[in-house]
Amino acid sequence: MKKNKAIYSLVTSAEECAQTAQYQQAIDLLMRAVLLFQNDEQWEQYVDCCHKIARNHLHLSQYTLALECLEKCLSFFNNKLFFKNSFLITTYNLLADTYECLRQIDEAIAYYQKALQLSLQLFETEKKAEIAEIYGNLGHCYHQKGDYEQTLTYQQKALSIYLQTLGSQHDNTAICYNNLGNCYSSKGDYSTASLFYKKALNTWLSSSKKEHQQYIANVYNNLAYCLHYSGKYQQAMDYYQEAVQIYRQQFGENHLAIAKLYNNIGKSLQLKGELQQSLTYYQKTLAIRLQLLSAEHPSVAQIYDNFGSCYTVLKQYDKALDYLEKALTINRQRINDAIINTLNSLNKIGHVYREKQQYQQAIPYFHEVLQKCIPNFNTKNIYNYPNLTKHKYVEQLLYALNGKASCLYYCYQQSLQEADIIAAYQHYECLIQFVDELRQSYKASDSQLILAQNIVVIYEKAILTALILQELQPKKSTGIFSFFEKSKSLVLLSNFKQKEARTVANIPSFLLEKEQHLRQKLTFLDKNIQKLELKTKITNEQQQRLYDLQSQHFDTLQSYQQLITQFEKDYPAYYQLKYNQKTASIKAVQDFCQQLSKDKNTIHSETCLIEYFVGIENIYTIAINSTDYQIVKTKKPNDFDELIEDFTYCLENALTERKSYIELAYELYQLLLEPILQSSKKIISSQHSALIIIPHGILSSIPFEALLYQKAKRTSQYTELPYLLHRYNISYHYSATLLLHCQKIKNSKKHTFTNNFIGFAPVYQHLSQENATSTVPYTTQNSHAEVVRGKNCLVLKHSEEEIKKIAHLLKEQPYFTDIKMVLHAEASEENFRQLSAEYQYIHIAAHGIVNEQQAELSGILFSPNIQNTDNENGMLYIADTYNLQLNADLVVLSCCETGIGRLAKGEGMMAINRGFLYAGANHVVYTLFKIPDQASAELMVAFYTNILKKENYSMALTLAKRQMLSNGNAMPSKWAGFVLIS
Repeated sequence: MKKNKAIYSLVTSAEECAQTAQYQQAIDLLMRAVLLFQNDEQWEQYVDCCHKIARNHLHLSQYTLALECLEKCLSFFNNKLFFKNSFLITTYNLLADTYECLRQIDEAIAYYQKALQLSLQLFETEKKAEIAEIYGNLGHCYHQKGDYEQTLTYQQKALSIYLQTLGSQHDNTAICYNNLGNCYSSKGDYSTASLFYKKALNTWLSSSKKEHQQYIANVYNNLAYCLHYSGKYQQAMDYYQEAVQIYRQQFGENHLAIAKLYNNIGKSLQLKGELQQSLTYYQKTLAIRLQLLSAEHPSVAQIYDNFGSCYTVLKQYDKALDYLEKALTINRQRINDAIINTLNSLNKIGHVYREKQQYQQAIPYFHEVLQKCIPNFNTKNIYNYPNLTKHKYVEQLLYALNGKASCLYYCYQQSLQEADIIAAYQHYECLIQFVDELRQSYKASDSQLILAQNIVVIYEKAILTALILQELQPKKSTGIFSFFEKSKSLVLLSNFKQKEARTVANIPSFLLEKEQHLRQKLTFLDKNIQKLELKTKITNEQQQRLYDLQSQHFDTLQSYQQLITQFEKDYPAYYQLKYNQKTASIKAVQDFCQQLSKDKNTIHSETCLIEYFVGIENIYTIAINSTDYQIVKTKKPNDFDELIEDFTYCLENALTERKSYIELAYELYQLLLEPILQSSKKIISSQHSALIIIPHGILSSIPFEALLYQKAKRTSQYTELPYLLHRYNISYHYSATLLLHCQKIKNSKKHTFTNNFIGFAPVYQHLSQENATSTVPYTTQNSHAEVVRGKNCLVLKHSEEEIKKIAHLLKEQPYFTDIKMVLHAEASEENFRQLSAEYQYIHIAAHGIVNEQQAELSGILFSPNIQNTDNENGMLYIADTYNLQLNADLVVLSCCETGIGRLAKGEGMMAINRGFLYAGANHVVYTLFKIPDQASAELMVAFYTNILKKENYSMALTLAKRQMLSNGNAMPSKWAGFVLIS
């Protein structure tokens, strides 16, 4: 007994040493104990003691000694009759941990799999936390290999078990949420990653345990990383500073956790362009890491990499290369534990040579990254492009493909060798295919938008490359038009495809109802979260409410995504339709134009589609008619954005800005349309043509019909100006692919219209007299909230007249069977939802409210209840429109700025008009700026008068505008703002 007490005293003392980080002392004590257990043949204690020794070696990074100890355990199991699965499982897990520390990931995975197999035999069920831990470890290993799909599979398995066995508030569950966030972040799906991080964060914030502070700081760091790559630099900086404060309190200034945060803060500052401040933080990081780590550690190399990036931007290329080469040397020496760092170094060195215009020197670096990211891509021929069926390290692969493609393009510019431009085009095709697959793998639309914003320059180079190749090989077709199309509105197209898939895939109605309910709940939660996040000061009660809403949103989103996964798995037609996002061909557009040109209801001789791509250096225009097409490249002015903004300002302020308007309207015509209209091909040969404009980027904010096709004197009156409106009938769309898709939907609709009309005009007269004399402010959050609650709300007295006059016109037609006016207090958002579903014509004359701080909270203000203090009172927000179910042929949004919202590069203007198109409207009239309600009423009455004359909607609106001009309302501020998606 005394001997046993002495042995166990050694083990207890060793455990106390380990708890105070005295790992070597713990090992010495355990080595004495293990010999005693062996002599007494106490085999369970012997094995347990070996495991403890191995763990202490791991704490000291003594991986070889840990392996020797664990190999002895394995040998023991093979030679002794004593055998217990639980001990062997622990041995396998520790061996896997050790190999993972050595970055020998394949060996680690093999031992985790052995541990998993034995665990499943031992427990006879997956529903054990021990098994979840192994799944999590496997997920972590696959993450390091760059295999994110396997990572997600194992982490989701771990999460499912933790939720069933430990609950949602357990540390292991929160760590699993954080790990899933890391995976989505590595894929570039920052929006989804942020949701998982916030779920983990809310778990730990609700705890008072001191040890959770470190977890909280880690999640702050992860969230900030996502935010700075989403372009939200200030929010990122706030999270970083919170994390720094926590780590300083826990560890002091000189700690690796602090160094990691300084490094990330430096990256954020670098992305903002604050390079000197960025270098300061990198210096702080380097000082800490050199003090605590070896000079050859990968974390030190990472800082050299960041210095190299900064000096590249500063155009100090030699200095940049010195740092990057130093980093690469360190990383190559430790390739097993620094593979991602190695790839980053190679990419950055390639980038420096590209910036130095030494393209031949740059290409091998990018090519090496491709070889390391793509299995079996071993070719030394730099002209070869990879097959991306299997790949890893998404971020690094994307960078290398773009780098190599652009260098091949610039090589052609120097050499004029056809092989260079062919290879460049092939690499761009490969790159854009990869981007498509990446976009489809993202769960969140916001992440798709971030990706689209970051790759605009790729599409420009791809278009340029295709143009050159087309000139060299005129008979060979290129994908140039698909590059135009892939650069715009793919998120909206994806929404349409998913909606179509739901309706034709024979999914049971109860599942569709469940899906709709979850979407509506997500919309509700989204809005309320955004409102709370916008508050500058938030009470403890509101903070808790925010946590609760975020938790509900996360859980609801998980349920929604699980349901969508079920749809994709159980209903093949759903999957095929949802992910079939093939872009429209030029031939398909030509057929469409020919069909419209033959329309008996048109007076124009032909239809032509004009699509734009606004690049960094150039503006590209493609014009397509029924038989031919032409592409024109125009040098983009340095002040292009300012030019557009000045023009829209002059449009809105036509009374005082006439002279500037005349100059700008003609200047923009020369830039945007004259190259096509006056080209030798004569794609647009008639002044009576119908033009379908597909704008891009900031062009979404201008009405082309207000441009001037001839130079006019600055002293000219508005009635004398040569507006493009006089020559062409103009309508708009988001992309040619979406245009044709919407046309297909129109043709397939079985709904029979009964010539009915419903008009909504809140008027706001029923509000107090004080409010009636106020104007609608748009600039601050407080004033926005006041407007939504029915305060400071300008009475739109002509809106009632607008609805009544239109209704009177329609009542005179015997074939209109149902005409309904919903006015004043009756014109509520609730009544709009209930009444609008089955009407052919829906007309809304109300206030459009733009929230400049949070564009998603913009919308249309219906009649508010002045007794109701709810911030949502009377508002139909952008997100709400996506949950509407309309059968309208025409929706008219006679409200201010219903075509204005957040401009997302690669997607277009994120405004409320998109939602009505998605909800089922065949055609949508909307506005680009604020328009006086009297002018709106006059224009809209003329518009409906023309519809009753059997004009199509586009011509009806064009003729209405011309009538405004002839009636003396020539100022474009009174008519140009109304445009049509048709």
